[in-house]
Order: sequence, then structure tokens, then C-alpha cells
Amino acid sequence: MTLRGRVAALVAGVVAVAVLAVGLAAQALVVRAQFGAVDRDLRAVAADVERRPREALMRMLPRRDRFGGAAAVIQVVDAAGRVLRLPGAEDGAPLPVTTDVRAVAAGTAPGFLRTVEVEGRAVRILVVPATDGLALQVARPLDEADRIVRDLRRTIALVSVLAAAVAAALARWLAGRSVRPVTDLTARVESVRGAGDLGIRLEVRGDDEVGRLAAAFNGMLARLEAARDAQERLTADASHELRTPLTSLRTNLEVLALAEAGDAMLDPVERGRLLADVRGQVAELAAMVDGLVAIARDGGPGGAREDVDPVALATEVVGTARRRHPQRAADLTLVVGGDGGTTVTAERSRIAAALTNLLDNAVKYAPDGPIAVAVVATADEVRLVVRDHGPGVAEDELPHLFDRFYRAPGARSAPGAGLGLALVAQVARDHGGRAAVRRPDDGGLEVLLALPRR
Repeated sequence: MTLRGRVAALVAGVVAVAVLAVGLAAQALVVRAQFGAVDRDLRAVAADVERRPREALMRMLPRRDRFGGAAAVIQVVDAAGRVLRLPGAEDGAPLPVTTDVRAVAAGTAPGFLRTVEVEGRAVRILVVPATDGLALQVARPLDEADRIVRDLRRTIALVSVLAAAVAAALARWLAGRSVRPVTDLTARVESVRGAGDLGIRLEVRGDDEVGRLAAAFNGMLARLEAARDAQERLTADASHELRTPLTSLRTNLEVLALAEAGDAMLDPVERGRLLADVRGQVAELAAMVDGLVAIARDGGPGGAREDVDPVALATEVVGTARRRHPQRAADLTLVVGGDGGTTVTAERSRIAAALTNLLDNAVKYAPDGPIAVAVVATADEVRLVVRDHGPGVAEDELPHLFDRFYRAPGARSAPGAGLGLALVAQVARDHGGRAAVRRPDDGGLEVLLALPRR
């Protein structure tokens, strides 16, 4: 069933139940009013009759001619259960004489009012004590009340059905108008899916729920398009960068294979050089693959974030770097500035990996001189700065240092794939921060990873 049909059915059901509930309540009130009117009539007749002496009561009997009408039927019963009649009177439609009626006549029980069945008809009967050990029975048929209730029930049923039908039609019409924006949006989304073009954007109409849904879908398309473009760029860059080392590795392996087969002559020095080249190329490929995996993983959904103390994190990373580069341990220093107690909300492992990359680069490209790691807290952000005193890079190379696979001309002879700074930039973007690089006046290079304060 369509959304429009479900809305119409739901509204029709609710209206039908509401009308039926109101009708049943009205029926209960009508029944109560009808029975109340009959009971009042019976009590009025009984109050008039029960004050009469025995002789007067006898003169009022029998009342057969009034049983079929709306007037009250009167019957007098003694304690033995005998119905008193005038001599020679015809038998009327007798009212039931039960043990309760005889008890009222004997004076051992109070009067009562109930509904009984006489000759297949519902009769409302009032029994009250009369004079000289008699009980007075006053009854009235409920035909008129039953007819009114039956007519009311038919009216309620008819009104409920008509109200449900009208409500269903009106709800279907209103639902069609209300659902039309959703239907149009669905058609547009399906057209985007069919076209397969993530660059298409939906038209946002208004700021209601449908408009917000269209805006959210446009945002999702934009993220998907950006992810697809990033994947395509990563694939193209990786294929381009991997081609040269793989070709060189294959060539060296072929030469070694020929030498092993006796088809080529290699002296031990040449053989050792080729083996060293192979090992270096394998290490370079491993580093490149590790960098590609890290970048691809960072481009996906982020992991759990926590409150991170940047000073404690930097202390841990610097300690690890000293152990990994014992020859430079004395050159690695940590400086804390600003509010040292500030925390950031971040993925601790990724921040640690980014800072480790910056330190490894500094050790690799600055063969001597101090390397300082500074943690500086400002009003808006926490800055992690790595400063070395190496040869640095040219001014025109600075804008490209965060590009994937970019390596400055002076650094191409060193091992590496040019992915470390790209990973740092991506970590900064994913945390809402920034990455920057500058050339200090006294030489070297300074790289910044800034994260927003919590």
C-alpha cells in the first residue's frame, strides 16, 4: 500500500472509531434517559395508587385494556401470591409473581424495580408494599424505548460508515497534496541514481522536512563525489609512483636471475650492489604501501575520539623517537608554551602518527642540529610545531609539500614515498584543524599541526 493509501486508511479508521465512541456514549445516555422516564412514570402511578384503601384498589382492577399501550399496568398481589380481581372480570395479562413479590406483600422485604419479560416482551416493573398486606405491581412495556434505541443504533452505524468514507476520501486528497513533494523528491533521487552522475544536485524547495531532506541528500552526494574523486586521484597517483620502482626492481631481479642461471657474468661487488638495490627498493615499496594504506584508511569514517592531553602525547612521541634514533636523542627537545593543561578532542593514535611522521622527516632531512617539538596553546587552538635546522626547501616548493607523492628535488635521493606530510594534512583536516609549513629566517623548516581546542 502506498503512503497516501496508508494515511487515508489510518485517518478513516480513527474517524470511524471516534464517531462510534461518541455514538455509543450518546446511546448510553439515551437508554438511561428512557429508562429514567419510564421509572419516574411508574413511581408516580405507584405513589397515587398505593395511598388508596383496599376497596379503591379493587375498583381499579383489572387493567387489561391498558397493557398493550404506553400506560401503566396495575396488579395487586397478597402475601400468598394470589392476584386480586373483581368477580367475573376477564383474565388480564398477568405480571409475574415471584418470591420477592410475595415478600414485599408480607412486609418482609422492601420494594424493588426491575426489567422482566412478559409474553416475550420487555416490561419495566415496580413492586411496592400497599395496604392490608398487599403488594402493588405497576408495569409498563418498554417497546417505545427499545424502538428509540434500535433507531439510534442504526443511525450511529450509518453515520460511522459515512463519516469514515468521507474522512478516507478527504484524507486521501490531503495526503496526495502533502506527499507530492516527497513523491517529486523520490523521482528526482531515482533520476540521479539512474544517471550515475554524482555531480547532479537536487533543487531545495523551502526549509520544511522535505527541503531539509533534499539538502541532506545533496550533502551526501557532495561527500560521495569528493570521496570518489579522492579515490581516483589516489589510484592514479599510486599507479604512477609505483611504476618506476617496480620496473627497477623487476630489472634488477631479472639480472640476478640471469646470473644465477649462468647467462650473465656478475662479480661479487656488482652482485652485492644489486642485492642492496633490491633491498632498498623493497623497503621503499613497503613504505609507500604503508603510506597509501594509512591515507586510504584516514579517508574513511573516523574512529572514536577522546580527550587528549597534547603535552603528554608529545612527550610520549619524543621519547619513542629518541629510542628509535639514538644517534639524535640529544638533539630532540620538547618545549611547552601557553596553557599546558589544555586538552583536545581527537583520535589519539592518528595525532601520534602524524607527529611521528614530522619527527621522522626532521631526522631524515636535517642530518645535524637541534630538533624542537613545541606544544603551544592559544585561545582557539593547540599547536604542535616541529622545527629543524636542516637545509630546508626552496620558497616555491612550500605549497607542494603536503601533496601526495611530492618530494622536493633535494630530498629525492633519500628513502621515502612523499606521503608523510600528506598524511599530516589529512589528519588536520579530519579534526577541523590545519597544517602549515614555513621557512624560518635562520634556516631549516618548521611544520605546524594545529588542532581546535575542546
